[in-house]
Amino acid sequence: MSRFKHRKGKKPVVLICSALSSRNTMTGMDFFAVVAARLSQNLASNYDLVIKVPFEDYNVASQNYLIQSVLERASEFSGIILVPIDTDSIKDEIIKFLKQKPDYPLCTFDLGYSPDDKDFDGVPPPFVKVNGKHGGECAAEALDYYFKNKRINAPCVYILKGMKSSEERISGFNNKIASLFKGAEKIFETRAIPWEREKAEYEVTSILELMKTSKLGYYVNAFFCCNDEMALGTRDALVKFEKNNKDYFNKNPRIKIVGFDGIRDVTIHLDSKDPWIMNTVVVHLENQLQELAHKIEQMIEQKKPYKEVESYQQNCTLYIQDVRNQYID
Repeated sequence: MSRFKHRKGKKPVVLICSALSSRNTMTGMDFFAVVAARLSQNLASNYDLVIKVPFEDYNVASQNYLIQSVLERASEFSGIILVPIDTDSIKDEIIKFLKQKPDYPLCTFDLGYSPDDKDFDGVPPPFVKVNGKHGGECAAEALDYYFKNKRINAPCVYILKGMKSSEERISGFNNKIASLFKGAEKIFETRAIPWEREKAEYEVTSILELMKTSKLGYYVNAFFCCNDEMALGTRDALVKFEKNNKDYFNKNPRIKIVGFDGIRDVTIHLDSKDPWIMNTVVVHLENQLQELAHKIEQMIEQKKPYKEVESYQQNCTLYIQDVRNQYID
């Protein structure tokens, strides 16, 4: 017998959120809080929401252990929503589970399996996530206006690469920039780093010091950060660099930042015409969570097999939608 019962006699939906936070910086807590609160509200008329988080944050082994344990107890829940940090490492477990329970309501959020993935008998479980490629294109359009306004015909952009979901964002950004500058652009990427402000600040500080001493070999015009926490860390690095090198940006163009997510800490800077952060890509998280609730309820209430439920990708917008209104000083 299930240990969990809804007041209406319905079993709850379980949310497994691997991408919670760093214990030291609490990075990701805003994301987690919005996901937990809004999804709970969206399901409230029919289902309680049980939230499971792994013992170790951003730890693939800990994530996999938790997911495996919940799959083994799937009968206690009406449906399962996975918010993974890595989809490849849990793929075999999910394939095995869905072969045994092909009608079980299961979907992923924030990351998903490609519709072309043949390992899932042609149809992977549905997902709800941001359209990363479109978001990357939006970021490129924001920087394009700045470069052209400043007559920078061969821009150099450094991309701060995060975890797995950054791959689509970078692909969209690179393709759009290449179409705009016809190969004249220089694009570089950092190694993959956690979605953390402090890690981004350290990475960018190293890049700036090399640039100052000409050891980098080129001048960085802008940073595209694959999430807003990294954009804030990049800003911190630039503020400190300017303080320690007072005349540097009197002689060289100011470096600009475009972020990704649209969190409040970044939009506050944009509203106050920050000289560093120029724009951010808004992912409309609450829209995604409405779709997520709809998908899981569709599978539960209508007993709709996961193979018949379409995935959803949320298109993005820039926070400052008219790029002519960006503060470029």
